[in-house]
Amino acid sequence: MTPAEPKKPAKIAVLGQGRPGRQYGEKKAFEPDPYYAKLSRISRFWRYIITFCLLIFAVGMTFLFSDEITAENFGLLLRNVSFSFPGENVEFTTVRYDADLEMDYAAYKEYFAVATTTGVRLYDHRGNIALDEKLSMTDPTLDAGERYLLAYDCDGYNYAICNSISLLYSGKEDYPIYCADMSDEGSYLLVSMSSSYRSHIKVYNRNFKQTRSLTVDRYPLSAKLCDGGQTMLYVSYTVSATGMLQGYVNLYDLSSKTHLLFEKTYESLPLHAVVFEDGAAVVFREGIRFYNRFGEYAFLSFEGKTPVYCGSSDEVLALSFASASVGGAQEIRFYDCRKGTLIADRSYEGRVGMISVMGRYVCLSDDVKTVIVDTASGKEQRYEGALPEKFVCSPDGTLFVCYGNKAENIAQLQTKEYEEQTASGEDA
Repeated sequence: MTPAEPKKPAKIAVLGQGRPGRQYGEKKAFEPDPYYAKLSRISRFWRYIITFCLLIFAVGMTFLFSDEITAENFGLLLRNVSFSFPGENVEFTTVRYDADLEMDYAAYKEYFAVATTTGVRLYDHRGNIALDEKLSMTDPTLDAGERYLLAYDCDGYNYAICNSISLLYSGKEDYPIYCADMSDEGSYLLVSMSSSYRSHIKVYNRNFKQTRSLTVDRYPLSAKLCDGGQTMLYVSYTVSATGMLQGYVNLYDLSSKTHLLFEKTYESLPLHAVVFEDGAAVVFREGIRFYNRFGEYAFLSFEGKTPVYCGSSDEVLALSFASASVGGAQEIRFYDCRKGTLIADRSYEGRVGMISVMGRYVCLSDDVKTVIVDTASGKEQRYEGALPEKFVCSPDGTLFVCYGNKAENIAQLQTKEYEEQTASGEDA
């Protein structure tokens, strides 16, 4: 008989043993809080409304501005995005480029443009080449607007229009291009000749379509568009049967159709001209004539003095006059283009070799120095250096002196754009 196995002792539950936190049975379901449920419904409602509005806005903008949605504009948007680190110096110091026999310079947007006989290049503030377009020109000339950059061969046949991304349009004239001009709005003009007329003026809109064509049987001196492209000033001359020169000043309204506002004839040759939305100013040997849209409204005589150098913006016109003394001081006069008045009459020690005007600032240069005059306040800045080939001022007020193989930043002028940027930076 087999003995019975001993019984195992029963397990006794001891407090604290086993898996802590283990819950047995079904979990109890809780109802959501009525307050947060209401907030959830409201946020869901407004999310649908905002998504619908954004969709309508995107479709509407795509339909209205379909012509502006291009690969070039998208690339321009990406290119103009700033990737500078905080504290990084983004100002130009010295821009270096390859020298050529014939060159021209301009400021376009935030880039420095250089045109040579082989093409056009844009440099950014780090000195990198942002655009390099190959063009063949004998006498390259640049004219920059807010929208486009125009490069043309003066007395040649070719021209091209660029932005900071690529070459947008190029053309060739049948006759040599005497002069050209680009407005801030994007419209531009070309002046050449035709088989029957001494002057043939072609005006194009910002889509590169010809909108105006004028033929004038006179020799062209200058043709300019105002910033908005709605007013055109054309200055020309003829030679009479007796061998005398006759000057002509024509002002046109291009807003709806080609409308001649006035034409003036003079027994002297126009030397320099500037145009703005509601008038113009033209320099003659005997004085300056200021015009509104109805004709001449002011004449300021030079009182027998002979102007030598002249420069202008749409705000200020500056002239230097010949000096009788060898190496003595020259007389400089500043005029308000809009008001037709004399701003200041001052002397300059040395012989002026160049005058350039940027807004209200006038640069006077000789072989050893440049004097920058603020015509609003009368203050001066002095820069020691050789006579440059050209002055270039960027939209933010950076002033360059351009030489054969480099351009140097010498000043920061208080332009309207610069003052707006400074004010926004202080507010931030």
